[in-house]
Formats: sequence, C-alpha cells, structure tokens
Amino acid sequence: MPIRNVTLICLGLLASACTPVLMLVTQLAPSVGNVGLVISKPWDRSAKNVVATSNLHEVGPIQGYFGVFVMIETDDSVRILYDNGAWFVLDGQIIMELCVS
Repeated sequence: MPIRNVTLICLGLLASACTPVLMLVTQLAPSVGNVGLVISKPWDRSAKNVVATSNLHEVGPIQGYFGVFVMIETDDSVRILYDNGAWFVLDGQIIMELCVS
C-alpha cells in the first residue's frame, strides 16, 4: 500500500510540473498583427537568425538565447518561421502576460 501511495504522489507531481509547459506548447499559433515568440536552438543566437532569414521584425529590446519576440505580419509568417528552423512559434501576448503577472 505505501508504494502505491508514493507512485500516485510522484505521478501527481509530474503532472503538476508538466502542465504549464503543455499549455504553452499546445496553444494556437499567433494571428496576423500580434506578437509571436520564436523558440529555436540556443547556440549561435539561432532564434534571431531564424527571424532575420524569415524577413520579419523583432519586437522589444530584450532577447533570450533561444527565444525572440517577433511581429506576425502575414498569414504565412508562422509557416516561414518553421521552414527556417524555428522549434516553436508561440503566442507572444500570452507569454508577456505570464511574465508580467
């Protein structure tokens, strides 16, 4: 009986830890005119290179190692970002709200 309880507790903790990440990864792509967060490999400032190769404009003065905010300008912007090496393109507005609160 105690091993079963430990297993259930571990599964509950794992589910609690994974929920925020799953929420971010499963959200819809940003729409035209909104800010997106481009996540890419962390070496060589790759997210910045993905945005530059996609001919899109960065938003904000702060950049992370594997994340850059970008303005989604057309319906094809998200597809172009993925084609140029983005791992994820998340809704930047939701990310900014999480960071402020």
